[in-house]
Amino acid sequence: MKLTKHLRPLYVKALVNGIPVAKVLIDNGEAINTIPSRMMRKFAKIESDMIPTEVILTSFDGGTISTKGVMPLDITIGTTTRTTVFFVIDGPTSYNVLLGRDWIHESQCIPLSLHQCLIFWIDKGGVEVVQTDHRSFVAEANSVETFMYEGNYGPIRVVQDGEETQIVAQSE
Repeated sequence: MKLTKHLRPLYVKALVNGIPVAKVLIDNGEAINTIPSRMMRKFAKIESDMIPTEVILTSFDGGTISTKGVMPLDITIGTTTRTTVFFVIDGPTSYNVLLGRDWIHESQCIPLSLHQCLIFWIDKGGVEVVQTDHRSFVAEANSVETFMYEGNYGPIRVVQDGEETQIVAQSE
């Protein structure tokens, strides 16, 4: 089934304080929302605009990341707009904005990585479907990740000579 032959994360386009932003990562593996400090200039924000915090985040590899502060920003995806609190971090990222479970739950959003879309429950009992932005996958991203996102690969299996001993990504 071709639909399952990808390992893409969910990247969408959004308006942040009314400014268009690409490479907005929807990540239900993250509890909080983060934004790299380099994006603050785009929104005409400076360090003194941040709410001070001493929160230290733990990265996926167990390392720690200090936050520079907290910044509330208005995020619009599709027709859904929410004021969202972001922890501002330093360092390189593969995204411009990361929206975690805090935003997902508050927005009543259902992220579907398999189908590459977001479903929002809207006030009058309906739903809105927002498709992901496939143009976010460019050479600047991690080369292994880019390879896996652009082709028809996945799911990852461990197989060698019919035995599960070697990691492979199925392709068509």
